[in-house]
Amino acid sequence: MSLVHNYQGIKGLRAIAEKFGINPSTLRHRVNKRGMDIEQALGIKPYVKPKNTMGFRKPDLLSDLWCLALSINRGANHD
Repeated sequence: MSLVHNYQGIKGLRAIAEKFGINPSTLRHRVNKRGMDIEQALGIKPYVKPKNTMGFRKPDLLSDLWCLALSINRGANHD
């Protein structure tokens, strides 16, 4: 026998997830695997992956050929 979830008059995890803008598999995992109730599962803020903004840290350590290839002007201070 399967359990039909009901939250604020909405029946079924898929319908609840769609109403609240969450991925249905995420909601199902939180409720069935992690043991949360629906209100807790909906209350978790989504993880936002940070942008990778490393870029060049020390372009002065690049070889002359790399600087030429990447159009990096080392200026007059370069030996």
